[in-house]
Amino acid sequence: MRHRPSLKAYLVGHWRGRHDLLVTLLVSVLGLRVLIGLIQPVIPAVVTGPWLCASVVILIWQLVGSWRAADVHLRDGGGMVLLWCSYGAMVIALALAVLQWLDAVAARAPPAVAPLIAPMQLPLDSRGRIVTLSGPLSWPMHSALEGLLQEPNHIRTVNLDSTGGLVFAARALANLIEGENLDTHVDGRCLSACTLVFMAGQQRSVGISSELGFHQYAIDEPNRVQTISVTEELAKDRAYFQRRGASAAFVESVFQASPEQMWIPTHAQLQEAGVLRTCPGSCQ
Repeated sequence: MRHRPSLKAYLVGHWRGRHDLLVTLLVSVLGLRVLIGLIQPVIPAVVTGPWLCASVVILIWQLVGSWRAADVHLRDGGGMVLLWCSYGAMVIALALAVLQWLDAVAARAPPAVAPLIAPMQLPLDSRGRIVTLSGPLSWPMHSALEGLLQEPNHIRTVNLDSTGGLVFAARALANLIEGENLDTHVDGRCLSACTLVFMAGQQRSVGISSELGFHQYAIDEPNRVQTISVTEELAKDRAYFQRRGASAAFVESVFQASPEQMWIPTHAQLQEAGVLRTCPGSCQ
């Protein structure tokens, strides 16, 4: 009856370099390392640490055994081709092990605590009735206001303090405000594209020292191929100002200032032109 070698005998035999070099490379080194890669994805996360430690121990066992087998092969007069193949197989096994370790660590890494760019948060007053839009008008600001208005709330007024921003984002903000019949108020300055948002208010008011400023639009990148007509965009917003109650004479003056300048009418001018709008009840 032939004696079947035990697993212990196989492991010890490999460690001492007693196995045939070709079998060592194909089975104990490359074959086993590939098998470890196939098993690794189903290893539970709780045993990732012990699994990586075991993988390191196995790699040491593989490399030492194959090195010793290559030495025996050389001393026994074996061919140089297989010897160099053994060295290449050891390098491949080491590379596979490193990739497997990196993959295991990445797969078990905790998710990011927060996105790289956090959603914009718009401040509300203590009663939740006034939301403030401050700083450059942008699409993230529009998304934040849109999300806020979709939630149950008591918002009635949008407080503005902005020197302008993207005209198209300002129009989108104005559509939100007009659609919800919200009031607008300025504390500080509301310049350039911000005035479009201000005009969307059902009732419109300004603080004692606040300013509304108007000027022509400008393309931010003058050297690019222009697909937008500034003249057409100004005409659209003139019509919008007039639709929202501003007088025709005032609208003619709105975009007279160049992009580098700013026309800031007095509160009396704004009141007379219908830009400011306060009603005891709802404005129709």
